[in-house]
Amino acid sequence: MAVNGIAVLLAIVGCLDLVGAYPRGPPPTVCASMAPATFPHGEAQNIASPYTVSTSQSTYMPGETITVTLSSPGNTAFRGVFVQARLKNGQSTDPQGTFMLSTEESQLKLMTCGNRAGSAVSHNSRDLKTSKTFSWKAPDTNVGDVRFMATFVQATQTYWTGVMSEDVIGSTVTTASTTEKPTTTTMKPTTTTMKPTMTTTTTKTIITTSTRKAIITTIRTKSTSTAEELMTTTETIRMIQSTASTTSAPGIFILALLLFTGLLHLIFY
Repeated sequence: MAVNGIAVLLAIVGCLDLVGAYPRGPPPTVCASMAPATFPHGEAQNIASPYTVSTSQSTYMPGETITVTLSSPGNTAFRGVFVQARLKNGQSTDPQGTFMLSTEESQLKLMTCGNRAGSAVSHNSRDLKTSKTFSWKAPDTNVGDVRFMATFVQATQTYWTGVMSEDVIGSTVTTASTTEKPTTTTMKPTTTTMKPTMTTTTTKTIITTSTRKAIITTIRTKSTSTAEELMTTTETIRMIQSTASTTSAPGIFILALLLFTGLLHLIFY
């Protein structure tokens, strides 16, 4: 009887193990704690997780889609998984953004947490897995920095919670502002150069015919002697000087020329 009782107890535990493992994913009741039921899983491991969560970029813009990767650097397979994006400050258990799976993905499924469809990713089978990749779409507004948190189940009583990615920094969409530069109009000063007007007054020297004849007559008639000639020449010079005082340079030249002509006449005639 005792042996039969033990066998029945083991069968019951085995059934509970299958239920506790949730081969098709955990129930919505784990959305906040992200931990399997204590029975039959026991406590989470307190050693470093052999699994990692990484992202394709360290920042996000509202509405942007980034890639999330679950991996096992040491090729230690896991069976169950549960992933959410949460605020970095840890002040809320509300999931942020939504996940998207490829149409070929059969080992994972989307879950609804916080009344938001697709806000979590869980396993959809107990098959062994070493790496999984899916997409996450950021909220339409900048909610702040986020982290991707995961629970990995390796076996019934071997699992890790709180496995986190690096922080993904939220960025605000900025619109380039257009600054109109003031238009500066520089007026070039207008310089007016006044050219001085040079007025040249040419004074024509007019020697009347009577004056010219008087000079020639004086030179011819006063040729009786050398003394008389000198006196005539002196008188002629005085006449020329008298005329030159009111005559310009060209007039003086003409008078001198007439005087020279008269002297030549005295000498050769």
